[in-house]
Amino acid sequence: MKTEPSLWSRSGKIVSLVNLRGAQLFIEATPLPIGVEASDGQVRVAPAIRTLLLRIGELKGFGIRKAAMTRHVHTDRTTFFEFRFSPTMDGILDLRKPARE
Repeated sequence: MKTEPSLWSRSGKIVSLVNLRGAQLFIEATPLPIGVEASDGQVRVAPAIRTLLLRIGELKGFGIRKAAMTRHVHTDRTTFFEFRFSPTMDGILDLRKPARE
């Protein structure tokens, strides 16, 4: 599909599902201090991610399961999850189907 760069929005918003073909999504899930003192400073608790639900414009119900994401942990414990969207529209639309356990 041909695109016209002069028509691109620079807001960072996803304005169409077409924008997602082959795109990468990064979600920061760095362990947060919980205020309890420990021998090394503070206890940190990592968010428990099972499924990420997305709303794209007026479309709701896009679900990305943790198993489909790649976890990246930096030496300072900064944690990100990466998801790569399908390069096809059918693959993106499959995210709207109920997840099977």
